[in-house]
Amino acid sequence: MKHYTLYCSADNEFCSIAKNTLTRNNIAFDTLSVDTNCANESLMRVFEGENNKTPKVFYGAEYVGDLGDIERLFNRTV
Repeated sequence: MKHYTLYCSADNEFCSIAKNTLTRNNIAFDTLSVDTNCANESLMRVFEGENNKTPKVFYGAEYVGDLGDIERLFNRTV
């Protein structure tokens, strides 16, 4: 079964906002730290260059977006 995964970096206020947005909307999700998981080569490619900003949210293998995308999708008011 597909589920949401939130990729975050330590002490990132935008990650906290994304977590709160998902939680407030009763969306179950896992959180993975890119600080500790960047040894994974495929994960490193996702976060290289301009794409290195967190949070990043995936639904299964499908990229959902960053904080702005999450707020638009779940809050419907941004």
